[in-house]
Amino acid sequence: MTEKEIHVLLEKYITGECSQQEKDFLERWYADELGKKLDDHAPEESRVAKEEIWDGIISERPEIVKRKMPWRIWAGAAAVLLLGFFLYINRTEETSGLTEHLSSVVPAALHEVRVGKGESGNTIVLADGTKVTLNASTTLKYPMSFDGKSRTVFLEGEAYFEVVKNENKPFIVVLKNQRVEVLGTAFNVEAYEDETTTRVTLTNGLVALQQHNEQGDFGEKIYLKPDQRSVTDNATEIATVENVDASVASAWTNGKYKFRDETLSNITKRLEKYYGVRIQIRDRELEELRFTGTFPFGQDINEVLGILNSDNRYIVEQTNNQILIAKK
Repeated sequence: MTEKEIHVLLEKYITGECSQQEKDFLERWYADELGKKLDDHAPEESRVAKEEIWDGIISERPEIVKRKMPWRIWAGAAAVLLLGFFLYINRTEETSGLTEHLSSVVPAALHEVRVGKGESGNTIVLADGTKVTLNASTTLKYPMSFDGKSRTVFLEGEAYFEVVKNENKPFIVVLKNQRVEVLGTAFNVEAYEDETTTRVTLTNGLVALQQHNEQGDFGEKIYLKPDQRSVTDNATEIATVENVDASVASAWTNGKYKFRDETLSNITKRLEKYYGVRIQIRDRELEELRFTGTFPFGQDINEVLGILNSDNRYIVEQTNNQILIAKK
């Protein structure tokens, strides 16, 4: 059992996605097996290790010693303890029956697929048959099999999901501060960390969205219907729902960048990802200019910027992969 695989299981434990078998084993492991292993070492060394790990939790969440812990706080604290003790044990023992037993109940580590800047989309098929198309500058992490009560994947960037329906096992996309839960549907997610908003656009079916913070606390669910989009401000975490043409959001899966009433600032952020360049807008007034249009991905970026500047409001200067947009 590798450290990475342990992180996967602990991540599932914190978010409540562990199967009952995994959850029972982790708690039993900490309560019984791990305590016995530590006690095999010098008493003082074992005591110091336990105190250092626990002190780390208390410094982060002092309220846990003042009242009974709710489940999510306990899960986070237990996860830190479990990881700390696992690393301590593996530092002192190369092999053990404990890690062999853990290997028998923990699923394989998350597989990671990355699409870099300027690269074309990549479509993968998950274990349940769900198709995921990744846009440029996107990372998807997913298990090779869905063995728990849900089908959970982790996304940073933009992806279009065509989810196979399974009413007994919801499909969950975990974003930085949000999660999207569906049973079977098609939807587009835009969750780039360098952008000010996170957008989820529904093509068909039904999805539920929930905000979550670093402590694992979830907000109320927001439901989307087809041709609706949620726009969440990444700073305030306030979400709004609006009616849209869902085909605009997913046009990139057919090799086109389509936008409606979008700011030049947001457009250039996408062009950076699609073309692998760095674009700087020198004037705030230019950033707020709004455009509607469609461009094929194969079109030269200078042509794209030239068409946007049809009314001659700015100048474009390019040096290698650096592009400057400034007022005339």
